[in-house]
Amino acid sequence: MLEQLPPGSTILDLGSGDGALLVAAARRGFEARGFEINPVLWLVSRVRCRRYRGQVRVRWCDYWSVPVPEVVDSVYVFTAGPYAARLARKLEAEVQGRAKPLQVISYGFPIPGREPLVRVGGLFVYRYGDE
Repeated sequence: MLEQLPPGSTILDLGSGDGALLVAAARRGFEARGFEINPVLWLVSRVRCRRYRGQVRVRWCDYWSVPVPEVVDSVYVFTAGPYAARLARKLEAEVQGRAKPLQVISYGFPIPGREPLVRVGGLFVYRYGDE
């Protein structure tokens, strides 16, 4: 999935769990942000990502109530089907007024009402904000 990102990208992992994707992104030279609601996983992620402090930031929060930072180019999410429609509404609202489009990579579930630009196995790649 990270091979799909252009150099210099900043990726946001919604529900970043133990930070595995954040570490992988940092190792490839990307800036990475993570939002995690589970305090135990957030702490594990903070410890795991400490080596990449300059590239990785992990925030303990509910991603439903926090906007996608303007610096983010790509969003990665592994969300179950029932939440995908809610995520689509959130992203559509948040891209309004953004200076640049947002690439969204959904693992495992398509986002309803949107046609993916690319599908690679279980990854669905979408673009928001340049409609």
